[in-house]
Amino acid sequence: MATGKPFMTVSQKIELGKEYTRLWADFFKLFAEGLEHKKILANEEKIFDQMVSLLSLNHYKYTEMMGDYLPNPDIILEVLSECASLQHLKELTEAAFSKLQVDWHTIFIAMNKCIGKLIAILPPGERARMNSTSSVAGNFQPQPAIQGAPAKTRDAS
Repeated sequence: MATGKPFMTVSQKIELGKEYTRLWADFFKLFAEGLEHKKILANEEKIFDQMVSLLSLNHYKYTEMMGDYLPNPDIILEVLSECASLQHLKELTEAAFSKLQVDWHTIFIAMNKCIGKLIAILPPGERARMNSTSSVAGNFQPQPAIQGAPAKTRDAS
């Protein structure tokens, strides 16, 4: 019986990284615009719970395949642990909600940096092909995923 990490090519790791990073971006869209004046519906909580579950279920594979290119992968689980539900996020203090957004963004940057490091180790021809495909950051356009979400983020007032 084989032991050790499953084998993936660098290109496959890059695709895995891009997919997980897209999922991370979609997760943020669920609360990016703030929730303080939002009535949260049961189906929205269900979608949020499914997103947290999907990120959690795929965390091990993602972090194992990214290896040392992704420093401190446990911070992903720390952020997910803070996100018990949309209602919980709605009840966070302004400072706690802002910290959550900063932590999410810090992780998003680390994920993209990890993809960049993997692309850098590809042979030049394959690297050019990877760079010509759409980037995760280039496709990310923050939009409220929940109908009725306020148009602006929380105020500091």
